[in-house]
Amino acid sequence: MNKYKYIKQIVAVLFLCLSIQGILSAQLQSYMCQVYDNREKSLTLEAIASATTLSDLNSGFPSNWIDDSGYLAVKLAYSNDGQTMEAIGKHHQFNQDQLALLKQMPVGNSVEVTIDYNNTNSATGEISERQIKFSRYLIPSSPATYPDSDQTMNDYFNEAIVNKILSNPFIYTSTAEGSNGLPSIMTQFKINEEGKVSELIITQPSDNEAANTLIKETLLNMPAWNAAEEKGVAVKQLFTFVLGDRFGC
Repeated sequence: MNKYKYIKQIVAVLFLCLSIQGILSAQLQSYMCQVYDNREKSLTLEAIASATTLSDLNSGFPSNWIDDSGYLAVKLAYSNDGQTMEAIGKHHQFNQDQLALLKQMPVGNSVEVTIDYNNTNSATGEISERQIKFSRYLIPSSPATYPDSDQTMNDYFNEAIVNKILSNPFIYTSTAEGSNGLPSIMTQFKINEEGKVSELIITQPSDNEAANTLIKETLLNMPAWNAAEEKGVAVKQLFTFVLGDRFGC
């Protein structure tokens, strides 16, 4: 009787180990690098140059939530070559400074919009300050492309980042909640007119500095891309890089 009970315990432990291995295997399969061109939040050169209201930049902007007198500040800003340009208004309609900023923003940048406003609780009448943020990207008509070679971008990232992290868990371990020990990182960078990575910023770093350094070095050492073009002229283009579970990107 005890003999059979012992055998059942061994079988149960083996089954648990196989189940855990299967879960980990599924997690590792979804652990990857991805580069996004931000196309889903983009505007054309013509659309951003002719925009006069917040709704022109974001068709889903809830303008009916905010009374005309409720706007506290509407800031438009973009960064280029390490400099931040911004213009501030107090209305849904853009002022002259904001219009000028949009028209002079170079292709390949993103405009960051921050709206501070007063919200009135319909039930209590209580007024509180709220904030809405969104971005819109000005993507070139001819996007930048990874160089044609025997090694694809995925191959490059898998070899330089994913495989290195998975084979050195003690060096690159993350202790963040829900990380499963694997670092997650989000970075923005531009491919400049020469096809090189520039203006790299880690927007969501890992708690593991070795992983942050690995990402930075890998992106900066990428092969030169074919630069983006607008009307036949080479221009910059902004990209977002994500390391982590693809379902969380």
